[in-house]
Amino acid sequence: PGQLPVQLGGPAHDAQEVQGGRVLRHQLGGVEELVPDDRDLLLIAGGEAALVVQGLLEGDELRDVPDVGDHQANLVCLVVNGGAGDHRPLAGGEGLVDGDRLALRQGLQGEVDATPKPGLVDRDNPGAHRDMDWHTFARSTDAIVPHLRQMGEKGWDWEGTGEALFAALRPMGAAAEKAMFRATGNVNTHKGIIFSLGLVTSFTLWHLARTGKVESEAVLREIGEAVTPLLERDFARIDRYHPHTHGEVLYVEQGCRGIRGEAMDGFPAVARIALPALRRFRQEGRPDNEAYIQTLLLLLSQVEDTNILSRSDAATLRQAQEDARAVLDRGGAFTSEGIQAVWDLNASFVEKNISPGGCADLLILAIFLEKMEGLGPADR
Repeated sequence: PGQLPVQLGGPAHDAQEVQGGRVLRHQLGGVEELVPDDRDLLLIAGGEAALVVQGLLEGDELRDVPDVGDHQANLVCLVVNGGAGDHRPLAGGEGLVDGDRLALRQGLQGEVDATPKPGLVDRDNPGAHRDMDWHTFARSTDAIVPHLRQMGEKGWDWEGTGEALFAALRPMGAAAEKAMFRATGNVNTHKGIIFSLGLVTSFTLWHLARTGKVESEAVLREIGEAVTPLLERDFARIDRYHPHTHGEVLYVEQGCRGIRGEAMDGFPAVARIALPALRRFRQEGRPDNEAYIQTLLLLLSQVEDTNILSRSDAATLRQAQEDARAVLDRGGAFTSEGIQAVWDLNASFVEKNISPGGCADLLILAIFLEKMEGLGPADR
């Protein structure tokens, strides 16, 4: 049978070849064999440098190879009889990255790096938070990404139902929370996003493994269908006379389902607000920083942020939404006047102890999905 050379553009000028079920790496004239394991899927992902498929030669050793021809692609999946290494990043080759892990970091770090933001931790200040700053989030990100990656791998390998996958993820999320608290000295930086991003990364890779595509809206719908039965039972078990968490108190007193409700509904704010905005800003060539701030403002202007509710009340939430709309009316992150309005809104939120953490989490999910769409075939 033939070979399938995958040529990498970029400073490393590596080439990857699949030959007779083996994976070979050529780098600067040298050849090294990467020993296959029991997995049968090799995932090669490129970051800024595109992977260019030079040729697709069919034979007994190759099957289900994506039809990408000579077109540039940022994600290439090769299914090889007998295994072709695992789907973690291949050693060597500066342009080869693990796409899912990179997207996880881009989501988590992209949100906290975006500056300025109203009431939230960023590179300039801790917003309305006294127990954390940018460095706390960096430590937390380092601690939870390996756990989130494992949750993604769980989805990649999953052969059962979506409901069963969700059940399998729950103890993994608890382990991620423990890692977060150890890294931050018991500061809750990412508890909510561990739940939601763990779901999204796992179900994204589950969907990709089954369809060969990154279809964000379909993934979000599948999440809603999978989590609803278990979460409905969770809500039914809440002790209305002795609620234990801020989320349970809000559910009992106001009927707010919070992030669990968002998941049950398929994260509609991500699908209808954040993702379309990020896609549009990408097409317009907007810098990430401004695009993320603008998307956050769009979310804040429309979403019932339970983090704001838990720290204040419904009237404060309504005022925060109006304030965000006023900033958007001045151009938001895309004008100097709008950026100054964001700084002013941050000062106001700090004074009032307002932190739109729920919107920040939704932004992270949208960044992750948009980055995953950029790595591979996406049907929208």
